[in-house]
Amino acid sequence: MSFKEVNALRKSGKLDEALQIAESDLEANKNDQWCINALYWVLNDCCKIAIDNNDQNVAEEYILKLQNIVKNGLSDKMQHEALGWNIYRYLLAAGNYLSSVRFRTFMRDYIVLKNERPSVLHSAFINLALKVCDRFIDFNLIAFIKLWDVRYFRKDDVCSKLFDGKQTKPLVSRILKKLAEKPDLNVKEIVDVFKESPMLTIPCILDDLREFFYWKLFNAAKNKDLSIWEYYNNYLFLFEGQPASVWNSKILDSACWSMCENESWRFYSFFIRWNPANLRNEDWQKIEKDGNTYNSLAHKAICKSFDCVQKSHKGDDFSYLITLFDKAINLQADDIQMYRKKALLLYYSGRISEVYITIEKWFFVKFGAKYRFLNR
Repeated sequence: MSFKEVNALRKSGKLDEALQIAESDLEANKNDQWCINALYWVLNDCCKIAIDNNDQNVAEEYILKLQNIVKNGLSDKMQHEALGWNIYRYLLAAGNYLSSVRFRTFMRDYIVLKNERPSVLHSAFINLALKVCDRFIDFNLIAFIKLWDVRYFRKDDVCSKLFDGKQTKPLVSRILKKLAEKPDLNVKEIVDVFKESPMLTIPCILDDLREFFYWKLFNAAKNKDLSIWEYYNNYLFLFEGQPASVWNSKILDSACWSMCENESWRFYSFFIRWNPANLRNEDWQKIEKDGNTYNSLAHKAICKSFDCVQKSHKGDDFSYLITLFDKAINLQADDIQMYRKKALLLYYSGRISEVYITIEKWFFVKFGAKYRFLNR
């Protein structure tokens, strides 16, 4: 019987009859592509019905038969896509009853298919991996992501959406947050993997990871949890050598507020390890909020560092901090306190000749032309 006749039986719902004929035709013509295609689409429909009826054993048998056909050289992308959807629907329906090994085997079976990518189906599988990685402790999410290939993220996967009037996190942000929660977090490995996506930048990747730590620190401070100091140290260790980003600056701001009073001594070493070179241009700008103007984040950080220096670090080399004060003075030349603090840092560093130069500049800013006349 021809492909058209088997296909007509299939579309009319006579699957048993279509299956029997398709199997007989293929037995008689083992290498006939039309016979292979006819059987494939009949098995595909049978599989969908078994999944809908929650008949897991039968559904798995059909999936295995479809896989055997694909493995024997069926290369049509539509057929690979159809098998991928059947595997996905089967895992959604039966996933709670499958062992980790069986679940991961089906995930691997999908990965080797040659369906269109990027696609809704491909994104559905990474979303599925995100959901099950907590249930199966041996499910290595980053290893699966490498196989899945971040180059296949769609625009919808990296953009926020509105749901019930609220902005929802994109898929890629939820994946990075989940990776940030892992005790064996390796920031460099994650950045190296995700930067291969043409839709992602390194600062964006880092910010999704860093945001998790920011809220962890925020909640610890709110609850007066003493583990907060361990969290700060862990953050610095994990993100050492990584470039600047928005949430990195927010974490510095949180340290400015958390490391106060009896804990203010912690800030100096934190700021050095955080790396002042990661202060962004935006961090040097004054903050306008509710009609009021506040000092910039950079101003707060270097002044707080100066307070630490005054208390317990005299005699050290503060070149990096002096350079930051120079920049602050260039941006805000009328801030007399910044000259005074810079002069003291020079004094603590033993750079006495430069102290006088700084004081002279301070007098000139304060008294202007009058100072120049008196100096004459």
